[in-house]
Amino acid sequence: MWYKEIENAEKINILYNGQPPLLNSINIERCEIQFGEDNIFSILLETKELPIPMPRKWIEQNCDTVRIMLDFLSSDIRTFSICTNNFKNLSLDIQNNDGVKKTTISDSDGNLLLQLTSKWIYINNVSAYKNC
Repeated sequence: MWYKEIENAEKINILYNGQPPLLNSINIERCEIQFGEDNIFSILLETKELPIPMPRKWIEQNCDTVRIMLDFLSSDIRTFSICTNNFKNLSLDIQNNDGVKKTTISDSDGNLLLQLTSKWIYINNVSAYKNC
């Protein structure tokens, strides 16, 4: 599972009661690169896989979409295709190859949109909102 490769996976584990989402039907809201002492590649993804039980605040706000911001540190972007307008219904997979984390994002037809390797992956933020 992807979350086993996250440095601070307890955030997602607690929220999802030990059963984090599969991330096989995600939307990408945005990607960004932050340059500094540690260059960071960030992906804000959205999933309709809601935790059970949901946090009270999310229930009160009628949230139906979870946003997860992942930060990739010490990354090498191998493939990044933005030749499509469709960043919906994507799959994210993270594999550990001898301490190097290989992340791939593919569309529903199996086309590779993003492939990167990183030393560390962190959950920056988890939030929810009502998607109109």
